[in-house]
Amino acid sequence: MFALISRDQVRSARIHQLYDYWYEKCAGRAVPDRCDIDPAELTSLLPYLLIAEAEAQPFRILYRLVGTKVVDMNGAEFTGLYLDEMTGEQYNYIDRGTEAYRHAWSQQCPVYGIYDWPAKSGAIYLVEFCILPVTRAGSAGQFIALEDWQISDAELPCHDPPLPFITPQRRAEDQ
Repeated sequence: MFALISRDQVRSARIHQLYDYWYEKCAGRAVPDRCDIDPAELTSLLPYLLIAEAEAQPFRILYRLVGTKVVDMNGAEFTGLYLDEMTGEQYNYIDRGTEAYRHAWSQQCPVYGIYDWPAKSGAIYLVEFCILPVTRAGSAGQFIALEDWQISDAELPCHDPPLPFITPQRRAEDQ
């Protein structure tokens, strides 16, 4: 399951915290500028954050920075890679994720979503995410995103790691 949801459907306290911070930094604008975002003010969220950048033609998402919890849960580092360079059994999720970024980019608005992620035991993690656009020197194309696997500790399988969701494919020039 992969679905976009409204902000009032979000259960993640981390997503609400990031949205409140982002909204405050808007300061009356549609979206804040990247220079208004201070990572030192987001220390508790840093492990869950992704900094991404859109390229327009063709539309692609490049991950500039991936938080340590996101890396840990994916079992792979994908800083410096494009979303469409990921492979694995979740191609549909990659396509849907690209479309979520495209919506945030074209509409310059927050996007929220939810998806299931299987664990090795067969249990299912419920993952919520948000994609918040920011400008850079006045032009659209960057995002602060957050993925939260810990929506409710009662729902988490105990010591049950998720299955690898994606497999980053390194470009030949990076190897």
